[in-house]
Amino acid sequence: MEVDEIKYVFNTSVLKKGDILLVNTYNERMHRLQKSQYDHAALYAGDAFIVESDGGGVALNHIFSYGFKNPNDAIVLRCTSASEIIGEGVVFYARTAMGMEFGSAEAKKVLQYKETDNQAEENKMFCSRLVALSYKKMGVELVQNSNYCQPSSFLDSDKLVRIEDALEPASDDLKRIVSIHSKARENADNVEMLVDLLQKMKAFYGLDIQQLDQLIDAALQHPEKDEEAVDQLMQTDYYLKRKEGRNLYCLNDKEAFDKLYPNLDKKVWFLLNQDNHLEKSWIPDISDNVRTFSMLASLYPNSKVVAFFRDLFKEVLNEYKDYQIWVDSLLIEIMEKEPEKFKQVIANG
Repeated sequence: MEVDEIKYVFNTSVLKKGDILLVNTYNERMHRLQKSQYDHAALYAGDAFIVESDGGGVALNHIFSYGFKNPNDAIVLRCTSASEIIGEGVVFYARTAMGMEFGSAEAKKVLQYKETDNQAEENKMFCSRLVALSYKKMGVELVQNSNYCQPSSFLDSDKLVRIEDALEPASDDLKRIVSIHSKARENADNVEMLVDLLQKMKAFYGLDIQQLDQLIDAALQHPEKDEEAVDQLMQTDYYLKRKEGRNLYCLNDKEAFDKLYPNLDKKVWFLLNQDNHLEKSWIPDISDNVRTFSMLASLYPNSKVVAFFRDLFKEVLNEYKDYQIWVDSLLIEIMEKEPEKFKQVIANG
């Protein structure tokens, strides 16, 4: 979508974890097939992120990777019986599916099976299945068949209510942000790296591996393949690009950062935004991975595959922490040099 077409964005101030986002992606073919203007569904994960399943696989994307032309081109639905704990659990389950392949063949069966009790046989995911199964795992059946449903199915659920003011007019800054994040979502570099890794391991073990926990199960069942498995893992982009370090914004290059963000208000906004994501999402999420794989390593000390992921996530966590130190140091520098301007930027939101 071109910047000048973006008129509305999601209003994150009214959203809660586990909220269901129904989106018009302006795909006329899908509108005709589904007989609805809402052809995509996603889950709000908090901190301006969503979990969704599209052509690239199950991924975590920024909520401002979507922009809209009209105020009714997206809606938000909330489960009437969902507590904060259920919302957390729904998002947790959805995130465990990250990297799972998009099941286009399964999605085509929806019209045939959505009013039946037919269960899925394929280890695949698509957008509405991800949403419905994430709630089902927490004991909430939103639709008749959680395996075979479509975005419009949620509109008919008596367990969901529509949230008012879900969209708000997009400022010029948000329009530019949507343009940047939508391209990142469409390129799907991060999720494609994980999907590629899982597919390589699927071929290596000869098993239908769609999630990281399934890969670990396969590795624990076949310890004799550990060394070769690690060799293959080290040849994937998922490892190589993370090993090289994240492409952080001008990390340790103050001159480049000042050139990229010459205005103090944009500079402060960017740094505060990054600090927020680091504090609320990035560091906690990677820390969870480190704890999980450290625990697994203590239970299975001879597994080289488990040790591989433990060490990789430890390195990523250190990179995030280094980045946070850099972000905080720049914010402190700005506060000390230009305290009044800094206060004004904060006051203006």
